[in-house]
Amino acid sequence: MLNLNNNPESHVLTKPDLGYLSFTLSFIATLFLSVIVYFTISENYITALAIPGLIILAIIFFNPRFAYYLFFLSIAIFAPYKIGLVSIHPFDICMGLLLISVAFDYILNVRYQLRPAFFDKQFLFLIFATFISAVFAYDISYSIVPLIRVLLIYLAFRLTFKFSIEIGVRKLIIFYIILVTILSCYNSYLYLISYGEDRVFGITWLTYETYAMTALPMATAFFIWGKNKKERLLYLFSIIIIGFGIIATQSRAPLLTVMIALPVLFYFSFKNFAVRKGIHNNFKLKNFIYVFLIFSIAVFSFHDTIFSGVLERYESFIISITDPEGSIALRLILWSAAWQAFLLDPITGIGIGNFKVITEIIPQIQMATLWERVANMSAHNVFLQYLAETGIIGASALLILAVKGLKNVLPMIRTQQSNKNLQVSSAIFIAIFIFFITIFYTRDWTWGQGGYLLAFFFGLTAAQKHNQEPNY
Repeated sequence: MLNLNNNPESHVLTKPDLGYLSFTLSFIATLFLSVIVYFTISENYITALAIPGLIILAIIFFNPRFAYYLFFLSIAIFAPYKIGLVSIHPFDICMGLLLISVAFDYILNVRYQLRPAFFDKQFLFLIFATFISAVFAYDISYSIVPLIRVLLIYLAFRLTFKFSIEIGVRKLIIFYIILVTILSCYNSYLYLISYGEDRVFGITWLTYETYAMTALPMATAFFIWGKNKKERLLYLFSIIIIGFGIIATQSRAPLLTVMIALPVLFYFSFKNFAVRKGIHNNFKLKNFIYVFLIFSIAVFSFHDTIFSGVLERYESFIISITDPEGSIALRLILWSAAWQAFLLDPITGIGIGNFKVITEIIPQIQMATLWERVANMSAHNVFLQYLAETGIIGASALLILAVKGLKNVLPMIRTQQSNKNLQVSSAIFIAIFIFFITIFYTRDWTWGQGGYLLAFFFGLTAAQKHNQEPNY
């Protein structure tokens, strides 16, 4: 197990995490190879699987850091298993293993004090508002799972805060960018072999949109403040691959988000360029112009083949601005339904998780065009959904969290930092900024995979704030 140095507040490691992770993964791979050999020789299925399974569980339980990496990776996998009305996901199982591992670590090392984290109060207020909405819900049975999810999101936030301090905020951000780049490579491959006919989301499914629209600007922040040409080229590769992954989804929301986020990131970066003294930076905007031109030439060259589907969707989006149709028209119906639900009970809402049965709560919605597609859907707008399900109390809690996050990442982009620190601060800033703007037009931030990504970004922010202001 990795140890910190003698200072309990220090986050400087005595062993590199990548070496530790490589050793652990190699050890597990060897165990699996042993299983294959044992299976071939003895054909004793139960023993062959049970022995290495128990050893792997022991590794997880007594290595919280490895358990966190495993949980981190599991968020990218959408593979629900239905048990009655409840769906169990791989990240739920890994979250349970992580909690057990951390509990063992605290007991074995006799550590019973928890370090306070920034945003604790805001998350607790969100939990309180969600609980109140469940108490007054139209059907409380629909509120149980979302309420548990909110509690898990807070626990994930606390765990990310803990491991960000111990492992390092920078390492986790780089790990995140690498993960999304790998996912994007796979999705791009699937898109190309389908000749652009399929909308590709990969093993992450719809939450890939959230992964891509956050990772691309974060990789851009690392590119802008890269220490040398080689490092900038590596992050430029990630930017291009993730950008192509966004195209493979044929989704409008992540593209719109990137188009908003990148100018904001450039603005603050150039503002820093103007006042920095003594620190050289070779970033040039023309590099991005070249990438844009290459993309434009590729799209023009293959507009009748691999890019035909995505261009049609983007064109329909532009037309829908003045004449709503398709998914845009559906969103307007969903948003209208959410507003009507809010008017039913403006204080506590119809109950967390109850928007999926909005046609039962407000039968007249069935008179609207496309009403049959409203049932069992989200509002495709996190803020409006919270307004409908949790009323003013819950929507205020969500908005306070978003505003508090944005307010506290802005001071992090200080000019008196090194390029390496500015990479981290800029990446965190743009991630929280994206959360702030997208709660008003996306669906996936407060439950499932999106909820854990919310916890991840705010955990990173709290850890970075702790590193910059240890006595906050």
